[in-house]
Amino acid sequence: MDYIDWIKMVPDVGFPIVLVFYLLYRLEKSMEHLQDMLEDLISLLKKR
Repeated sequence: MDYIDWIKMVPDVGFPIVLVFYLLYRLEKSMEHLQDMLEDLISLLKKR
């Protein structure tokens, strides 16, 4: 989703709901990145 889609949702569901959805979306991306980094670290440690 891009920012335009987020802005279009505000009149339909309200600003607080859109804000929560946006923050959860950003958190999910960060968690996926963290998981990838942890998997890389584990594989690196197993090689030693």
